[in-house]
Amino acid sequence: MIKFIKQTIQFAIIVIILLFIGELFVHSLPNPYKFKYDWMNKNSSNIELIVLGTSQSEMGIIPNLLSTKGFNLAMPQGTFEYDKYLLYKFSSKYKNLKHVIIELSYYNLLAKQFEDNPDSRYRAIYYTIYMDYPKHKWSPYYNFEFAHLDFFRSHIQNGFSSIINNLPFPDECDSLGCVISEGCLARKDRDKYLKEITDITNSYNQVNNLTIKTNLKYLNDILSFCKNNCVKPLIVILPLSKDLNDKMNKDINNTFKKVVKQYHDKGIEIINYMESDLFVIEDFQNPNHLNRIGAIKFTNLLNKRLSNCMERDCESHY
Repeated sequence: MIKFIKQTIQFAIIVIILLFIGELFVHSLPNPYKFKYDWMNKNSSNIELIVLGTSQSEMGIIPNLLSTKGFNLAMPQGTFEYDKYLLYKFSSKYKNLKHVIIELSYYNLLAKQFEDNPDSRYRAIYYTIYMDYPKHKWSPYYNFEFAHLDFFRSHIQNGFSSIINNLPFPDECDSLGCVISEGCLARKDRDKYLKEITDITNSYNQVNNLTIKTNLKYLNDILSFCKNNCVKPLIVILPLSKDLNDKMNKDINNTFKKVVKQYHDKGIEIINYMESDLFVIEDFQNPNHLNRIGAIKFTNLLNKRLSNCMERDCESHY
């Protein structure tokens, strides 16, 4: 019995050591959370524009093409809660900030909190570890990647694969926070394309008014920050593929349009290309993300609108 206990303890020690080695390894890998947080710490005093939002904005807005100094702070599966945190986090450093681009999408309107979604919970871990989000500061579960073993294992595998094969790391962004995709939806197998649309629409299958209310509270806090600091907010709705728009749940679509109207009636500048005919299937990497061609097209359109509102007085938005 004593021998068994000793062996068990020895095995447990080995497992713990391996977990911490793995933890140190994944912490050493490049990732967009660490990169964007460090970049903002060093450079936020110089920027004139910040992009907030999800991977739609991260892949769809290219700061290098804008006529103002900007940084893409949008994150994969970003929510208004974390957008607010990142905007406020660096507020003491802003000296030249003039515009905040705020993505509004089906996702960040309807998204549950990461903690309530098993498939997204690891995102809260990333924000805690790499972006110093204080919500879970003292929670062991949210301060170690190995607490979410499936994604921890995947992170290690992807890291080794990138190093061995000299490939970009997953979600790796450019020097101003943008992720560019060379994929093209038009070249995809039709069945795979339709499955992607089905998966997306199934993820937006009902309206949850409490969730929407919570998310809009954070959005309103972002807008209040802009108002109080004489920064011009610009709500941006990125394009979706025509097939995805056609198959979207009608109740959700109507709810989304009501929210858009609500902010339009408040005088908030809104750029809405969700159903625009300017974007065709060749502009998309998948049904809800632009590829390089689409991102260039969208950023150029956005830049024109930005140039138009540069001359407006800050107070005209409220």
